[in-house]
Amino acid sequence: MSRYIPIEVRQGLRQEVFYGCPIHGCGSPYLSYHHFDPPYHEGGTHNPEGMIALCLAHHKYADIGTYTNDQLKSFKKNPFLKGKSVKGRIEWMRRDIILRTGGMTTIKTPIFLEIQRKPLIWVKKSESGVMLLNMDIPGKDGTSIFKIVDNDWELSNSIKDLEAVPSGRSINISAPADGIELMLKFEDVSNDDFKKSLTKYNLSEEDISGFNLNWPSLLVTLKGKIKYPIDIEIKENHFILQKTNTFEGGFIGNSQTGISIA
Repeated sequence: MSRYIPIEVRQGLRQEVFYGCPIHGCGSPYLSYHHFDPPYHEGGTHNPEGMIALCLAHHKYADIGTYTNDQLKSFKKNPFLKGKSVKGRIEWMRRDIILRTGGMTTIKTPIFLEIQRKPLIWVKKSESGVMLLNMDIPGKDGTSIFKIVDNDWELSNSIKDLEAVPSGRSINISAPADGIELMLKFEDVSNDDFKKSLTKYNLSEEDISGFNLNWPSLLVTLKGKIKYPIDIEIKENHFILQKTNTFEGGFIGNSQTGISIA
């Protein structure tokens, strides 16, 4: 059998441990998948009963036999995050953040997105001069389902799925009961790559240089949908508001607010 673990198996293993490493005191949401009963090199199968989701550090411990099979089965039944919210941290920190969402490119703009004058996505400069990401995505009752405060994030335990890859490069969230599907991706972008991505906006070399960006900058790509307080779907190249109004992205720089929806 292929080393590729089927999506439904990975999802089930994440759900089983409440989306965080099940080892007591850990709870890291950046999970990998360990075969233990039997080990993959012996069984070559992806039987979820003999697998467990672990953070990379505890996965390495498991690989060398630190935990017995009975202990691993106990972690599966009584994971550390049972009944708790999921918490993590975005380790990506650069002096500038570029947000790409719905075809919109936004730079040097403190508030990327606000709805009804309430910021949903914004950035703040730390004492060391790096830009930190903030988000506040509410559910149907108005309480936060997904919240980022200066790169530290917390997610309600009412979700259907969370996939945060061990590298920290992406976070995918599914909370259909609250109308939330989000995909966040983080990557470095160089000056040359950024210039190439802006050719469609007809910006001159002087225009781009005028933003005084520090390189590499952090490119944050956001796609998905939220339902509250306003139904908004974020596609690759456009937004859909209230399921009927479509508008394409553009370029925003050196502004206080990128997108403001009344």
